[in-house]
Amino acid sequence: MSKNTFVLAAIFIGAALLTFLITRSGCNSSFRPLEEAQSSEEHAHEHQDEQDGKIANLLKEAHDIMYNQTGPPMQGIAKYKEVLALDSNNIEAIYNLGVLSIRTNQLEKAKDRFKKLILLQPENQEYVDTYQDILDKLGEQ
Repeated sequence: MSKNTFVLAAIFIGAALLTFLITRSGCNSSFRPLEEAQSSEEHAHEHQDEQDGKIANLLKEAHDIMYNQTGPPMQGIAKYKEVLALDSNNIEAIYNLGVLSIRTNQLEKAKDRFKKLILLQPENQEYVDTYQDILDKLGEQ
């Protein structure tokens, strides 16, 4: 057996032994082949895309109900809340629920929603102005 053949055999045996030890010790959760890691990443992207699609559909349905009057308003509100269950920082859902809270004179809810919008987008002057209007209506300064 030549020296090169011996070295290659030793590397192969070492790699096989290392793989065996890792899988037997239970440490294989952090040791994944590249293909498996890429597959997991692709799965995460697919899941995110699926969730984004679901959110987009819910927002469209809620908008149709609330602004095109294709259903009872409470059904639209439920759709916006469903969006927030999937993404608690969804600007469109928070904003629309805030506007609806103002329209129904639920000013405390409106105040909380616009406060959150300001935290998420402090540069949005519309949110700041609306929040100040709500505070004025509540007699708060």
